[in-house]
Amino acid sequence: MIDAWWKRLFEKFVNISTDEYVIMPNHIHGIIEIKNNQQLGENMQLGENVVSPLRIQNRYDGLGQYISWFKRMSTNEYIRNVKQNNWQPFEKRLWQKNYYEHIIRNEQSLQNIRTYIINNPANREKDELYN
Repeated sequence: MIDAWWKRLFEKFVNISTDEYVIMPNHIHGIIEIKNNQQLGENMQLGENVVSPLRIQNRYDGLGQYISWFKRMSTNEYIRNVKQNNWQPFEKRLWQKNYYEHIIRNEQSLQNIRTYIINNPANREKDELYN
């Protein structure tokens, strides 16, 4: 379910693309490339960030709007599955309130982060939140 919403993120917002990502049992790592308007072309429109199902406009800009939408959509689907398919309920919230971000400034940094993401499952037992 998380994988499906991660992929939909890049269908909804045409100004972003994905690179490496991994979904872990208690977190996700991913690289999001935000393209500028010149890369999009004049005829392409950016996806709107509307809160579903209430249809309240979200005022986050940049990365925040994409992460907010992803968390909201995946949380809504999880709640539906708790109610309809007996998924295990979560306490208080499914996602942490914020997220960690890092601007990738050069090719070497990009390669290092890709390697970290790819190797993250093998290093899971070293994670302090591993259960």
